[in-house]
Amino acid sequence: MFTCLVQEFKYPEATAYRLLNAMKLVSEVPEVEGKIQSGQLSVSAIAQVQSYCQAQKIEHLQPFAKNGTHKLSNLLLYCRNHNLHFFENSGKL
Repeated sequence: MFTCLVQEFKYPEATAYRLLNAMKLVSEVPEVEGKIQSGQLSVSAIAQVQSYCQAQKIEHLQPFAKNGTHKLSNLLLYCRNHNLHFFENSGKL
């Protein structure tokens, strides 16, 4: 997809990367798509959030497999420090 955006659609590499990051976040949190379409959030802002979230751990309050949703109200975001603390104390993530 990255290659297609750069070679076929002539996007600069940085723009293509931001678009892909935004697409990934939309697939993880579908309600973001409406905010992009309405202009509440820009693709650049979404891409920055997605880049930040890649270093984080996202969990569902109610597991998706047990009818949980991908809505923000059902997600927990853990930072890198929390993940390290949890790993040090439990031996797993």
